[in-house]
Amino acid sequence: MHHGYYIPEDRTDHKQAQIDLIDEVLKWGDVKSAKNVVDVGCGIGGSSRHIARKYNCQAQGITLSPYQANRGNELAKEQGLANQTFFQVRYEFAFSLFLILFVLYLHATGRIDTARIFENIHLEI
Repeated sequence: MHHGYYIPEDRTDHKQAQIDLIDEVLKWGDVKSAKNVVDVGCGIGGSSRHIARKYNCQAQGITLSPYQANRGNELAKEQGLANQTFFQVRYEFAFSLFLILFVLYLHATGRIDTARIFENIHLEI
């Protein structure tokens, strides 16, 4: 959600463009409500805080950066969202997500047969 949704094209408010992008992604996903949200790769939690506020739900952010987790919690407190949001460092989630994205990248570039890999994973489980 780093870049923003710049419609109309002459928009110059970067913060609003970021909020609009989050809202557009939620709309594209047909999200109408939420109870619990997990945001892997949350940064300082802008998306998590926006979603928690929008849907009056709980949001947990996961990052690799202790600074980002601390800053996210500070901002949540400043914005009255400390009871709805929590940001933390969780290396195991980030590593798992990296592996999934790496496998998808290899599949998208034609380097591996993802269906076969997931079939084998299913057999092992």
